[in-house]
Amino acid sequence: MTIQENAGLLSTSVDPLALNAPGIPTAVANGGLGWQDLNDPRKPVLVQIILQSGSVQLDDLVDLYWQNLPVTNTLVNDDHLTTGVITLNVQPVDILEHADGVHDFHYVVTAAIGGQTEPSPMGTVKVKRLLPGGITGDDPATEYTNENLRAPTGIPALINDAIAERGIEVTIGVYENMAVGDRIQLNWGGLSLTRPALTEPEVGKLVTFRVEKATLIAAPGQVIVRYDIRDEVNNWSRWSLHASTDVEAGDNLLIAPRVLNTSNGAIDLALLLGEDAEVQTPVYTKRMELGDQVRLTWTGFTAEGVQLEDVILDKTVGTGDIDWPLTFLIPNDKVRAIAQGNAVVRYEVTPLAGQRRQSRRTSVNVIGQVAQLPAPAVPAATGNVLDPAGLPPEGAVVRIASSELIAAGDTILLLWEGKTASGGSVTHTITIPVTGSVVGKPIERLVPLAYITPLLNGSVTVSYTLNKSGGETLTSQPLLLQVRSQTAQLPKPKVDYAMDDSLDPEAVPATGTAVRVNYSPMLTADRIDLHWDGVLDHTDFFPVPTNWNNKEVPFPIEKTSVDLNKDQTVQVFYTVTRAGTVMTSIKQPLLIGSAVKLGPPSIKEAMGNSLNPIAAKDALNAVVPAYANMIGTQLRVTWTGTAGAGSHTTELVTVTTQAPQNIALDNKVVAYNLNLPVTVTYEMIRNGGEPKESESMTLAVQPIPISELKQPRILEAADNGNGNELNLSDVANGATIRVDSWPLIAVGQYVWLRLKGRKTSGDAHETNLWSPPSSRANDTWISQGYLDKAVPAAYLKELGDGTTLTVEFKAALGKSQTESEAVSFPVKTYTVKAGVGELPKPSIKEASGTSLAPIAAKDKLTAVVPQYPGMLASDLISVTWAGTAGNGSHTTTAVEVGTVGSKEIELLNSVVAFNLGQVVSVIYKVTRGTTSTPSDPLSLTVQTINDEESGLPTPAIDGATGDELDVTKLQDSARTRIAKWPLIVLNQKIWLLYSGTNADGTTYKNQFYNGANVGSDGLNGYLPQAPVAELRKLKDGSSLRVEFKVGFDGSTDEDKAVSFPICTYSVTNITPVLKEDFESLKEQWITPNNPIDTPSMVITKISGTYSSSIARPNFYAPGMIEGTVLQIGSLDTVRLTLKTLVSKVEFYVGDVTVEGGGAKFHNKNGHSDFINFSRNTGVSKVSHTKPDITHIDITAPKDDVIYIDGFHFEK
Repeated sequence: MTIQENAGLLSTSVDPLALNAPGIPTAVANGGLGWQDLNDPRKPVLVQIILQSGSVQLDDLVDLYWQNLPVTNTLVNDDHLTTGVITLNVQPVDILEHADGVHDFHYVVTAAIGGQTEPSPMGTVKVKRLLPGGITGDDPATEYTNENLRAPTGIPALINDAIAERGIEVTIGVYENMAVGDRIQLNWGGLSLTRPALTEPEVGKLVTFRVEKATLIAAPGQVIVRYDIRDEVNNWSRWSLHASTDVEAGDNLLIAPRVLNTSNGAIDLALLLGEDAEVQTPVYTKRMELGDQVRLTWTGFTAEGVQLEDVILDKTVGTGDIDWPLTFLIPNDKVRAIAQGNAVVRYEVTPLAGQRRQSRRTSVNVIGQVAQLPAPAVPAATGNVLDPAGLPPEGAVVRIASSELIAAGDTILLLWEGKTASGGSVTHTITIPVTGSVVGKPIERLVPLAYITPLLNGSVTVSYTLNKSGGETLTSQPLLLQVRSQTAQLPKPKVDYAMDDSLDPEAVPATGTAVRVNYSPMLTADRIDLHWDGVLDHTDFFPVPTNWNNKEVPFPIEKTSVDLNKDQTVQVFYTVTRAGTVMTSIKQPLLIGSAVKLGPPSIKEAMGNSLNPIAAKDALNAVVPAYANMIGTQLRVTWTGTAGAGSHTTELVTVTTQAPQNIALDNKVVAYNLNLPVTVTYEMIRNGGEPKESESMTLAVQPIPISELKQPRILEAADNGNGNELNLSDVANGATIRVDSWPLIAVGQYVWLRLKGRKTSGDAHETNLWSPPSSRANDTWISQGYLDKAVPAAYLKELGDGTTLTVEFKAALGKSQTESEAVSFPVKTYTVKAGVGELPKPSIKEASGTSLAPIAAKDKLTAVVPQYPGMLASDLISVTWAGTAGNGSHTTTAVEVGTVGSKEIELLNSVVAFNLGQVVSVIYKVTRGTTSTPSDPLSLTVQTINDEESGLPTPAIDGATGDELDVTKLQDSARTRIAKWPLIVLNQKIWLLYSGTNADGTTYKNQFYNGANVGSDGLNGYLPQAPVAELRKLKDGSSLRVEFKVGFDGSTDEDKAVSFPICTYSVTNITPVLKEDFESLKEQWITPNNPIDTPSMVITKISGTYSSSIARPNFYAPGMIEGTVLQIGSLDTVRLTLKTLVSKVEFYVGDVTVEGGGAKFHNKNGHSDFINFSRNTGVSKVSHTKPDITHIDITAPKDDVIYIDGFHFEK
């Protein structure tokens, strides 16, 4: 796995190996290495290697390669292993020998033990030396001007109202080293106009800026117009030559102010002599009145074009001001900050009655030496010496002083460039994004001891680079420190009137106190430097004279130095410099003030001195620390924030326990102090005496975290408003914006809601939906957790396709009607879609999801088009089934939507048969006007039709009964019936096979159809003539299989055909014997184990002990009982099992001399009927009719023998 980390054009690759890719800290901010990084041959480029644990060992050799050529190396030492960083110096000449472009660099580690080598991953950096506009001369008078850059053109000498109304187009000529990525900025009288970076087609061509009326009339009078360029690695061209024009345009503008203290139209800092600059506003109106408010704005621009924070000065017209100019003083430091730059000055008048009026602008250049950013400071350093032993475990603080040049959005790169005693490099960089909260304040960052300790007896240079948000880069002055051990060698000083480590100001007389220094030996020429470090520092020194003889040295301290440090701890120490060596005393900390104090309170819900408002949404509690003898005292806590509802003092609370006290505050005050500091104190009253106030706690109330504020959303937009697209067809009747409630919401908080978009023409298209004073949070909003606001359709329909629409919402938690004081919620941005949006996939009604059983589509195939977003009644829809070529694909005729809703569109179901076992694509196309939009495709799997699937018909032969086929009963005209099958179409192929066993035992086969074509006469099924003659020759009791197959896709390959359910018949081929007279049998006994087989029946004795038989008795009745007969004796039962089912049986019984015998007739359903034999010494005829008779049980009467003969059967 490889992780890429990119910073501009600088990229490093971190492999899962032990080695990290090298990096170049200074290239991060600028996107690469430019002219300023490479033009000084004595200033190397620092390459930094961040070590992973165990990746290198002591004395390993590290060789650095640039563009695969060796440039420098170093041996790994203890310092490298301690800091985890190796810094290598690459000389500019080793980089400049290669052409501009993306350069590769890497290093190779050679193990000290074993000599194994391992290369690092590759780092890359963009290198570009060519300055936009080329290199200009070094004339100090034009230090910030590039004479190679021609002045802009297209600027009339005079701009009047007619020209201003039309606007003008300013042209920038082609310049030297013009390149992709160049960012050109036009400066019109102090107003900056920008454009996107140059693209490939724009290089080598004129560049134009459109200057509209608003810009032209904003800077009337003489206007200087120039431009500058920064390339993709932040190389700066410097300013171009300028063009000038006079602007005499604009209605109702007041006369421009004038800047005094100028020489030839510019402020010369050398002549200003540290004084403030004066600006006068003229008598602005004939009705200059008492109480008018006049606000002057001074906007400064540095030599590099950086805009500084405005200087805003206000005056109220007094009695003595009427008919006289007003004078404003611009602080000298504000003027010096823009040396070699310029300022734009304007003013506005707000009269007691009437409309506010703006003035014309005036511009003034500032001549003088450019002020550099001051060097950073290291407070722990003594003079220019930093002692690692005197630092806390976390390291040394580096402090960057506040500056007019540092603004929110800038980035600071802090550089700690150390040199060890042996000449090695230890480098540490810290990137600091400048946020709004730190502007105007010192910025502090901690340098860990790991980057300081290795520098003992070496040095460190501390500096920083300010990278402005507009691309400019400014470098501070450097701070050079010696890193030396200053372990205290001298005793600490003594302070008069001090008690141990505290000094009570009340005990110090008006003449002050003294610090007494005494050490031994005191040598002549020792220099003693005293340090009294507190809120107001005090230093003093004493050179030890000859013959001082180790006497004590008293240093006077004025009382003001004591009083100004009240309630603070002062560090008192001294240093002795002897022969260039500095020795430091032990420090004496002194608490200035009374030792007994009421410590500051804390806030229970805060983290230290920082309060996240979310933590206080339910409760807010002050915690008063325990103090001596607190039981019985009274406390009250004061939260001091914004005036009015933003501040709160509790009622008095009596203390009952000797422990920290928890005192509840009104948490509503939090909302009024977001992003502001508040002060929390408490008062203690003992025995009804005077209140004693505690030390204060300064609490930073943080803004509500952006993660706790929900974006407003348009409910009709994608994903219920949470998506990123708004389809105008979904909001044809208007839309609804939903704004959820927020932490600390309260009734009466003012709100702002607006939409910002663009029309098709590109013109801005905005609307305000909520604004004070009428728009406020209410009970409904709080109770339901949200409030909705309707957006008119008339506004939405004018939005352009592909434009962006932003929803902005703000809430004034402090109930201020000033919008700038409100909390801004995360902006929600939508991309506007004016046409048909993304179309969801269709479905097939007969399918189960994405799978279609072919039988389900045997009657109909239906595509279901869902109601897609923005469906219109006039939309035209067509559906395409894309399967196999030809008959396997189909597109419907487009139909109009009509009633808006899901639509069912019928497809040809014949396409299913040609796509069995295939995946087809089903889409629909929506045509609106001349534009057609396809839907997302439905990938539909058409299942195969399984062999013998239940939905397929089974072939059947006329005359068959169930699964029995009596071939002796087949009619000559009998047919095989094959019903119409699902998905039948012309030109499908069919197979029909009869197979069985002939009477002689040979195999019977008849391939009746063999890949025959389905014609139009077969579309309702098939009735082929059955091969009756052949079937009559089949063996009795054998099986007949009738197999039918269909090639649904028209293939002639029988292996691909689908087998229909096979019809298997049990064949009967017996000519039934319809009589039985036993004449074919010989005389024999009938026993249970010896059944007798006749052509029509099987005779078996099933019970009795008499001997029954086939016999020729003496009893004789011609035509009825004669010859061989069945003779049954006393109580024997003989079973006659018939070889075919019959429905009628007749036979004769003779010589029945005793009552009690009879015949029981059984059928196949288990039913039986019994017929008694009548006593008759002659012959009786027995007859019985019943369907499906299977066998007959005949029983003889007791002590009698009867004779049975002359059977006749009917089927």
